[in-house]
Amino acid sequence: MGRIGKIKRDLIMEANKKLLNESEVGIDLSTCHWFFMNVTFLDGKLGELHLTQKDKGFWYLKKYTNQKNVNDFTQDTIEVPQESEIEVYWDKDKGRIELVGKSLDGLDAYNKILRGNNDKYSGKLIYATEQPSDKYGFNKDYQYLRFANVKLVESSKLLAWKKDEVKMENGAILNDSSYFVKNNLFGKPTYYYITINQEDQYNDLLKPCENYK
Repeated sequence: MGRIGKIKRDLIMEANKKLLNESEVGIDLSTCHWFFMNVTFLDGKLGELHLTQKDKGFWYLKKYTNQKNVNDFTQDTIEVPQESEIEVYWDKDKGRIELVGKSLDGLDAYNKILRGNNDKYSGKLIYATEQPSDKYGFNKDYQYLRFANVKLVESSKLLAWKKDEVKMENGAILNDSSYFVKNNLFGKPTYYYITINQEDQYNDLLKPCENYK
């Protein structure tokens, strides 16, 4: 079933590519970095969403839904944090974390693309990471985009890269390298830190435009 689905997607991709190339005014695919095919993202209509990095953390969006007119598209922009800029705030009254700072840009981007209404307590966001260099040592001129869910983990053990202890009090900020510690009167201390879990149901749909050209 998976192989048949891939063949269908390849046929659709080739048909769309032919349509765009034969159009009097085609889409300039050289400016596209990532794309989603056959999704209702952004505008609720079935079509193809192109994402182009303008600057680090800033992306242009174009959603094509009219195969008869490639000049008919919906456009928007998003801003996303770098992985190192993801932060959460400890809300003592609610007993949970909320996204803060540039993480809220990632939440806005998540909601804009997926047309969701997640709030700052959901941990849902999009962020960016660098791509590895190729075999010749050259780096891509654009980043990965990642759909993810930030969660607070409670553990009896501390991960090696969690270096910065933060007092667990209202308003305390956590990032990927910091942690809360709760000292127990009897027994070992309890550690709290964030993990960034990938949402592969969306990440797996995102394809590099260089495979489309």
